[in-house]
Amino acid sequence: MGFDELKQRIWSEVEREIEEYREHVEKEREQMIMECRKKTEKECEAILRDGRKEADFAYKRIVSAAKLEMKMKKTNVVAGLVDEVYKKARESLLELDDDKKKELLERMIEGCTRGLKEYEIFVDEEYAHLVPEAKPSKIGDFGVVVVSGSLRVERTLSTIFRELESLKPKIIEMLVEQD
Repeated sequence: MGFDELKQRIWSEVEREIEEYREHVEKEREQMIMECRKKTEKECEAILRDGRKEADFAYKRIVSAAKLEMKMKKTNVVAGLVDEVYKKARESLLELDDDKKKELLERMIEGCTRGLKEYEIFVDEEYAHLVPEAKPSKIGDFGVVVVSGSLRVERTLSTIFRELESLKPKIIEMLVEQD
């Protein structure tokens, strides 16, 4: 399995967890809407007694503020949930048994060495026993570093999650905008 397949597998897990969290957030959003509607209706009744023009103005102001506040809260909740999904995905990868870790490291190596003729493979000392052909190194992370001449390819959980980090704003935006 190459990097793209690994990335797709990780992304699939992230999407599944995001969907679970989205459902949770959707329930909270509905409750917030109900509470906002109740509050808005009471305020509108009082304002209507004071005059139609003032009531319309106040209602629009309250609804706009409630929507903005709800969107801000939802954005914060979703951002926290996405962070949690990323964290759990990383933890799940680190909790794999040695056979699965070895398989994952071999896939990382395969993806990094494709097209290279001569190269050196480095893995963190903690995982060196899983990949005998690799040289132990103080990488400080799960993954591999491949060096071929002046080319250095680092495929570690940190680099993978740094790449996934760029997707976070779009994921959050998509989840917040869903109704």
